[in-house]
Amino acid sequence: MNCITNEIERSQRGGALNAGCGAAPEYLPELKDNISAAREIAREYCNLTITNKKNRNYIVCYFVHLIIGANKLLPIYINELRKGLRMEAFPISSEMHGDDVFWKWCDTVCRDMERHKVYHYLKESIDKLKALLADAENAMMHCDPTLFERFFYREEQHYNSCGVKRKFDMWLYDDSYPDIDKLRELQAQVVAETLKMGVMDFAKMPSQKEIDEVKLDYLTSLLPCDFEVDENFKIACAQWRRFMHWEGTILVIDYKKYGKYIQAHFYEFSDKQLQAIFELDMMLKLIHQEMARVKPKPEVKHTDSCKPDEELFKFIHPSICGEEVWLIHDEVKRLLSNHGIPEICDYLYQMSRDGRILLPKMPSVAYAEMVRMGMPTGKGYSEKYFNKFYRK
Repeated sequence: MNCITNEIERSQRGGALNAGCGAAPEYLPELKDNISAAREIAREYCNLTITNKKNRNYIVCYFVHLIIGANKLLPIYINELRKGLRMEAFPISSEMHGDDVFWKWCDTVCRDMERHKVYHYLKESIDKLKALLADAENAMMHCDPTLFERFFYREEQHYNSCGVKRKFDMWLYDDSYPDIDKLRELQAQVVAETLKMGVMDFAKMPSQKEIDEVKLDYLTSLLPCDFEVDENFKIACAQWRRFMHWEGTILVIDYKKYGKYIQAHFYEFSDKQLQAIFELDMMLKLIHQEMARVKPKPEVKHTDSCKPDEELFKFIHPSICGEEVWLIHDEVKRLLSNHGIPEICDYLYQMSRDGRILLPKMPSVAYAEMVRMGMPTGKGYSEKYFNKFYRK
């Protein structure tokens, strides 16, 4: 269960990127249960010695029942995926992207049932399931990358952030309210500890060039002196660099790429690895908030003679003044250049709730200003799509 109560933390949570998805549709729990149960039954059938023919037939009949149920619901999910409404992870793949042992189990079951009446229904339902999963994966290959981003944040909400917040607060207390340098060390340490748990085990092996680009000497200077660094750790660092970049002292994750990786291997990760993945993201958010708080602010006075050439964002709240107006201006520009419509609208709504901006009632007015500020206008950024998610 998610027990996030800190509004600052919530507003920084990437705009709560599950915006627009709403509650899970009624069919989805049944679909996921059917697929999970079918995989478990196939595994148990092949791993256990069942000599009683009657019991074996009962198990296979139930197996077929589950697959037929999944086959009825998968087209609904595929349609929603193609429309950009939903992205899920299933514990079975179509063999399109790898050799799933599930299909070997199915072959075993089919061989056992060749002379039984259920064989025809069994083979037909298995072939249809594989075809439908291939259709889903093909649709996923052409979907809007923001779906992977939304998938990541939606799954993250299933994890408790309270323990992470307490751990961070204790670290702040023990370090007597650290400066930027200490926060950079913590940032490096929490990432390194997570990589040590094997969260990059399913990523493509890096090239030698990627490995050489890892600044290991600099990284180890930020880590505790007793932190063990080996070749596997260096490889994991090279893999991790594909999903992030730097903005000053802040490590910025590309959630479209990272979410795609997590979604593709969701059921291959152990429970501890998944917990580490999402708790790392929560911890990084807290570190970055603290960095923003303690970072020395340059003494800049925005008088008429030294204002930037660009026009200020029009919806800054009247109560905001001084340098903060330009900080909000820059924040909105980063938001518009890095996220899709659902995330943009949800983040703007949160900024409005926080009293930092004052949004207009008319979505068309808001849309025009977002375009002026740099929001794209191509596919996935139409005014009609914007109006669907806009909240004042």
